Amino acid sequence: MTAVEQRLREELRRVADQVDQAALRPLHAPARRRAGRRWLIPAGAVTALGAVAAVILLLTSLTTGAKPAPPSSGSVPRYYVSASDTGPQLYAYVRASADGRVTGRVLVPVAAFNSRTLTTWWVAAAADDRHFVITTSTGGDLPGVQEVAVFRLAVSASGQAGRLTKVRFDNRGDTMTGLALSPDGGSLAVSLNREFPPGRGSSSSVDVIDLATGALQSFSVGANPYSAGVPLWGSDGRTLMFPVWYTTTSGARSITSVETIHVPASAEAGQSFQETLFSTPVRGISTAILIGDGTHLVGSSCATGQGNTATASILELSATDGRMVRVLRTQSARFPSRDAAQQAVAMTCSVLSADPSGRHLLTQAFTFGRIDDGAFRALPGASADDLYAAAAW
Repeated sequence: MTAVEQRLREELRRVADQVDQAALRPLHAPARRRAGRRWLIPAGAVTALGAVAAVILLLTSLTTGAKPAPPSSGSVPRYYVSASDTGPQLYAYVRASADGRVTGRVLVPVAAFNSRTLTTWWVAAAADDRHFVITTSTGGDLPGVQEVAVFRLAVSASGQAGRLTKVRFDNRGDTMTGLALSPDGGSLAVSLNREFPPGRGSSSSVDVIDLATGALQSFSVGANPYSAGVPLWGSDGRTLMFPVWYTTTSGARSITSVETIHVPASAEAGQSFQETLFSTPVRGISTAILIGDGTHLVGSSCATGQGNTATASILELSATDGRMVRVLRTQSARFPSRDAAQQAVAMTCSVLSADPSGRHLLTQAFTFGRIDDGAFRALPGASADDLYAAAAW
């Protein structure tokens, strides 16, 4: 049996399992009707026919090598990929978005922990629900020097994880502050912050990597105290948007604007920038991503309270003026100690990913899960001994 035949069989079995047998009524030969009347087909039969058509389209894409079409506007991606450590080993897990069950996993060939360095990791997803990138950032031996590794991951229609492919990328020791995979999965945008010797500040850039050829385009964002946040690709695959962060000497951070880069077809072409400056900086936000077409921001605002309590909030903001639109989620929790509460705020309070429509989010406000049109649902994200869930869809 070929791989295509095996995948078709798996997809037919999946579709069959989803059909509600109780909802199907037996088909009878239609009675004679006058001309002009339409035949009425039971809804369950229409669903089954649509499922068979979907399988035929899947088989066509497999045999022709065509990429699956992006999910329709507003539909929940079928899978998300999360990365977490088990002891010194780091794994990327493919999970079903409906319930978080693991459908595949792969070992990421880096040491998640050792006595000298600290390793952090990120996950980015393409709009086609099949291509993902896992990046790791390791540093600590030298102040301000990070080593970034980039890995590509393809996920099958049945949720199986393919082999990791390492991408050649030199981050020049700069600290990674965000990444985004283009809609077709062919290019990766990485926001970087370069720290100079003490007293000389820092600078920020956004690098765009062609994952097929390794070609690199770098866009300078600005100098200290401004830096690029998590980028967002436009649906045209040629536009990059990102929030601009301002950091004071005391370490307080705020968002001052949203910047747009029009990525040229080649590095030799001219660069074009646009900036939407906020009249008042957005303060009190620890992480933020642009969603949908870049008209809104979703950020996390978390703080410790009296005693051992902490509160985490997920907020939706206008990307035009920075004003708050609505509160998506708020959760308060009590921890064994104030130190534990502060650690939870620092590590488990973040906005992670949005689907192409911007209606479905992966967030972590002490509890990892998804927000669909404002409604939260908890999902598995990290291992039992790992507080932080890096995830994307």
